[in-house]
Amino acid sequence: STENAAERAATHLTKNLVRMDRDITDETLPLEFLDELKKITNDFQIEKIKIFTKSGQVIYSTNQADQGTLNRHDYFHNQVASGEVFTKVVQKGKKTMEGRAVTADVVETYIPIIHNGLFVGAFEIYYEITSQNV
Repeated sequence: STENAAERAATHLTKNLVRMDRDITDETLPLEFLDELKKITNDFQIEKIKIFTKSGQVIYSTNQADQGTLNRHDYFHNQVASGEVFTKVVQKGKKTMEGRAVTADVVETYIPIIHNGLFVGAFEIYYEITSQNV
């Protein structure tokens, strides 16, 4: 399914970050990883990508305005922070979990980043599915 494809893309990206041996912060994001994110966003149907610290702060986003914002929502702190993937299909014109109206049909997916059994951060990917059957 499309949701599985979105999860696979996010999980693939997560593996590159999990190799780091410390918490994810804007100082610890490797530049080559950020370059890879830009390529992947262009190559795949990814509308937006964010990387969160374990506290829910956005330390990277393909939308500059998100930098430094904090995700205070229960689904992030209860589900994602406990190691569970969170996925939701959002139709064009509807609002995402964070309250943003999307301009295309997307799968909003949060993938926890776990290192040595501990939650160190999360990925959020908006995988565009407008051209596919939902």
